[in-house]
Parts: sequence; structure tokens; C-alpha cells
Amino acid sequence: MEKGFAPLRELVVGAHIHDNHGEKDEHLPPYDGTIDWEKAIKILKTAPEANLPLLLELKEKTGPEAASAQEQLAAARKAWDRFEEECGT
Repeated sequence: MEKGFAPLRELVVGAHIHDNHGEKDEHLPPYDGTIDWEKAIKILKTAPEANLPLLLELKEKTGPEAASAQEQLAAARKAWDRFEEECGT
């Protein structure tokens, strides 16, 4: 992860935050996929502008098995709170 980020470090001005399972761009809340968030947060903190603008980018789950929009928003809030806590913001 760090190796792939290094050449771009000076160009990063913001980040879209979401998770996935490594096969497609699922736009899951942080910690709902397989991204190593501890490592990702360390990398984000090394960007020249350490206080990068961050955007939580999620996709609504639909279908008969999906939680309600309110439940999905509550889960996203919980994930974002955890992310902010681990970032130290």
C-alpha cells in the first residue's frame, strides 16, 4: 500500500474514504471490507498536507435483505466516528 502511494504523495490534495473486499469498488463504510485502515491512516498522515479533506463515499445497499436507509446511515456514522478516532481528529 505505501509503495503504491509514495509516487503520488506530493499530488494528493484529498481522499475519498470507503472500503471494499479487494475485487471491486464497493463503497462500503470503513471497516466493513478488507482495507487495513491502521496502515491506510498512517499513509494518509504522511501526505504533505497532513490535514487532507476527506469525503466518505458510500453506496446505498438495496434489495429485500438491505437495512433501512436510517440503519445504513447510523452504521456509516459509527464507522466514520471510529475512523476519526483512529486518525486522532
